[in-house]
Amino acid sequence: MPVNARWAVALSAGVLAGLAALVARGEPPPLDARLSVRGGSLPAAQRASAALARIPARFAPARVRLEQRPILGVECERETGSLLLGNSAVELPDSVWLHELAHVRMHGARPQAPLAQRVLTAFEEGVADHYAAVFSGSPRLGFGAEQRDLRQPPSLGPSDWASLAFPSFDPHRMGWGLAAALYAAEPRAGALLETALACLDGTGPLAEADTPARAISSLLASCPESGKQRMRDVLNDWLPPAFLNESSPP
Repeated sequence: MPVNARWAVALSAGVLAGLAALVARGEPPPLDARLSVRGGSLPAAQRASAALARIPARFAPARVRLEQRPILGVECERETGSLLLGNSAVELPDSVWLHELAHVRMHGARPQAPLAQRVLTAFEEGVADHYAAVFSGSPRLGFGAEQRDLRQPPSLGPSDWASLAFPSFDPHRMGWGLAAALYAAEPRAGALLETALACLDGTGPLAEADTPARAISSLLASCPESGKQRMRDVLNDWLPPAFLNESSPP
């Protein structure tokens, strides 16, 4: 049986021991068919492929384009939706790869107005952290000084949200609080994560939002009706009341 066929049989049966045996014989798995590789090392592409294989189809990006860039690590490029591979990418933990694949999956419209854009960026970072936690199987994400534990989020107060007004605003810290709430509500992938992804992966009214409140209103308008109330409840716990007073999208 050809190597690719043997891999297909092993994957469909979930026989991890069989996969390990193929690798031990020097037969590396083929890259996921959803990957389009434009530069970068084979080991880095294999890491991307392995991370993508951990994500059920309904949560995964349909296509992922890999590109080599002079950066450190791996990151999603907002303008193109490509996954950029840099130095040391292959050494990063699974949670980092999964977090960046979440950004690829959420490659939808975003507002240009700075404050509206920043609050939605924080929301996206929180969803990406939740995504990484459920598919890596651990609430501890990242590594070193940048490690985030979704069981121990930072306390967010008025001064944190006031920092939206400044370019130094940290969407990862703000998103950490949201991710913790999402993970507490749903530690395994389910309807809440599916709703959050759907809110951000399309065209919708988000691009026209010009204030944080209108951005959140537009976000909710982009959510599937079936999950809208649950998402509103999560946002009520995360956001200051002033961001929740728009009754309709712009």
